Amino acid sequence: MPGSIQVSVLDFKELPSSSNSVKISLGKIEYQVVENKTFSFPLTNLRDNLVITIHDSEGNQVSRSVVRTMSILVKGVWDDIFSIEGGGLIHMKLEFILNNEDRNRIRSVRESAIKKKQAEVLGSRLRNAENDKLLALSLNRHELSDVSRATSSQDFQRSSSNSDASVKASESLDGIKEESFQRQSLTNAIDKREETPFAHVTKEIEQNIEDKIPSDVKKTNEESTSNKNSELLLQESKSFKKTLRLVIP
Repeated sequence: MPGSIQVSVLDFKELPSSSNSVKISLGKIEYQVVENKTFSFPLTNLRDNLVITIHDSEGNQVSRSVVRTMSILVKGVWDDIFSIEGGGLIHMKLEFILNNEDRNRIRSVRESAIKKKQAEVLGSRLRNAENDKLLALSLNRHELSDVSRATSSQDFQRSSSNSDASVKASESLDGIKEESFQRQSLTNAIDKREETPFAHVTKEIEQNIEDKIPSDVKKTNEESTSNKNSELLLQESKSFKKTLRLVIP
């Protein structure tokens, strides 16, 4: 521990009548003091405090007082009247002293501590920045995953919609084909009905009637209306045809 504590005893007041000497010690070093005397104690650690004791003529301790070393270091220079337990007052000037060598040593230790602290702060910031970067990357991965799932869901919905449309189009085409087939079947049925044996018989009857009409009657009917029998025959033929048409649509 660098530095030393310098003690200047300025005055004694109201000491016990039995007092014979005043001693001041710090650690293992002890001085018997008198007024207007200065003593120096090298500072080896902060656990040892400055102790003031008063003794009688036989060397027995009459009173005692303690001044904390840390308080002296904090104040730097401490000029005060200190009371002693058991009676008595002592006026002292306490001062923490550093020589050039000690100052340089303290400056070096302080700078080293500052650099260490700065390194710790910088390291902490770097770790925080790295953690923030990793967190951002993780969030980006989650967002990309969510977008990918949403895109896949939309593609699936589009695929399902297209599949439904294809099925509906196929069903519609099948319906059109079925309707066309039914129409064609109906047409074929009508054509077959027209070609039934009854229709052929009707045509044969009409042809027979036509054949029974003499050719000269036909010509006469065209040129003259004098032959009434031919006219009646023609009328009967036409009436028979109409009847056939009514019966056979």
